[in-house]
Amino acid sequence: MAPVTTFDGPIAAGVRRDRPRTAVVHRNLDAWLIGGFSLLVFAVMYVSVDKGTAASQVTWAAFYLAFVVNGPHFFASYWHIYVDGRAKIFHDRRYFWAGVVVPILLVVGLLIGSQRPTDATLGRMVSLMYLSVGWHYVKQIFGVALVSSAAHGRPVIGWAKLALRINLLAIWLMSFVTTNDYKGGNVFYGVNYHSAGLPDWTRPTAYVIVAATAVVALGLQAAEWVRSGTSMALVGWVAWATIYVWYLPVLVHQGFFYFVPFFHSLQYLMFSVTLSWNKSRDGKSVLADQRARLRFIRRFGAFVVVSFVLGAAGFHWLPEWLDRNHAVRPDILGAAYWVVAFNLFINIHHYFVDNVIWRRTNDDIRTFLRPR
Repeated sequence: MAPVTTFDGPIAAGVRRDRPRTAVVHRNLDAWLIGGFSLLVFAVMYVSVDKGTAASQVTWAAFYLAFVVNGPHFFASYWHIYVDGRAKIFHDRRYFWAGVVVPILLVVGLLIGSQRPTDATLGRMVSLMYLSVGWHYVKQIFGVALVSSAAHGRPVIGWAKLALRINLLAIWLMSFVTTNDYKGGNVFYGVNYHSAGLPDWTRPTAYVIVAATAVVALGLQAAEWVRSGTSMALVGWVAWATIYVWYLPVLVHQGFFYFVPFFHSLQYLMFSVTLSWNKSRDGKSVLADQRARLRFIRRFGAFVVVSFVLGAAGFHWLPEWLDRNHAVRPDILGAAYWVVAFNLFINIHHYFVDNVIWRRTNDDIRTFLRPR
């Protein structure tokens, strides 16, 4: 039996690199869902859409795509922790922290922010949101690269795995530095948040670190190819390339930037749906598997409908209604306190939830996130 793989790579040590090729979803679709579509859209926009194009010309398309996928991606994480993982909430300290303590702390922070004489507290929470989102993105890339490459028969282990992790963390560092190495601030739905004001030398230093760690990671992949004739599977390379397209400043395209959350969510749902499907058919016979498939399709249909509704309600309908009818100190916090509060809560909490769910120490991940 093939060793089970997880978001931290193969569990079993010494996994052979000539394993039969399987897939996460389908071997001809994995690379596209993991980031291939993202790379294709970026290439088309980079050569055919002016970088100075007004944001309004692409934001509506990005908005509706994100509406279709982004809401379900957040809802899926809540499903995994509060439905699938409900038995662990009060018995596993990690689940208790992410499922109970963090939400309470966020609510307290938002309440404090609503009572302050300035918007400084909410501004700090906005900075925390962007910090956690950047970390979440690179950690997800690391996970999907390892799992998908292992599923395609090319597990990344040892020094190559460590080098990939370090390079991705360097990309997150670069992203943080390039948005915090100036004096001044920005506005998030009327709430002011400020740059960390890092010194000028931090940006070129971050670029050097990214380049150096990339060279090391590529060198280790090349050495493995020379030694064994194989390296990371195509799906892993696609995932790795995707984070550069999303984050590398020299490749920034203002129009494409609005599509990044959509592609990130599509990548996430690929693994979330696979996990749920494998759980629904665990240990079933062929005949029972057919019935399980039908049950899963019905449940998945319900999930799609509910996730659309909850996503729209959480990010738009409910907070916008509250801002219209129960505004909170609009003279200080602007006219969109509730939109800001819901965005901060969901995005920051999502990071902590995912940090608990997608770990190889999670029994569900070890058991059910397996290649097909």
